[in-house]
Amino acid sequence: PVSKKLSRDNYRLNQLKNIENIAIKGLISSKLIYAHEIGIDVYIDIMDPIDSFYVRDVDLGRILGVYLDNALEAVKECSDKRIRFNITKTDKNICIVIANTYNSQVEIPLGMINKKGYSSKGNNRGLGLYNVDIIASKYSNIFKYTKIEDGFFIQQIEIRRN
Repeated sequence: PVSKKLSRDNYRLNQLKNIENIAIKGLISSKLIYAHEIGIDVYIDIMDPIDSFYVRDVDLGRILGVYLDNALEAVKECSDKRIRFNITKTDKNICIVIANTYNSQVEIPLGMINKKGYSSKGNNRGLGLYNVDIIASKYSNIFKYTKIEDGFFIQQIEIRRN
C-alpha cells in the first residue's frame, strides 16, 4: 500500500513538468510539495504542455502565490484536507483552477473577499485578494471567478491569448 501511494503521489507531482515556465513551475511546485508534505491530499491535473501564460511572470506569480497561500491556510483549518490544482489549455486561453476544502462553519461572503482589509481570519489582514484584483485589473485578458461548490472554495483564472 505504501508503494502504491508513493507511485500515485509521484505521478501527480510529475504533472508539474508540463509547466515550461521555470519561475511559475518553481512557485507552484514549492507550494504543492509543501502541502503534500504536511499531509494535505494534493490532486494535480496538467495534461498539456503550458509554454506561455500570456502575462508577466511576476504578476502571475503574485496571483498564484496569494491563491495557493490562502488555499493552504484554509485547508489547515479543516479535517478534510484537499487541494486540487488544474491547468487546461486551449488554442485561445489558459485556465487555472485552485480548489480547496475549507471550514464550512465559517461563512464566506464572496462579495466581500476582494475588498481591501476584509478578512475572515482576523485583524491586520485582507490584502492578498485585494492585491490580486489590482494586478489582474492591469490586464484586459485576465478573468477571475470565485465560487463555492461541493465543499470546495474555488478560485479560477482564465487568461486569454492577446
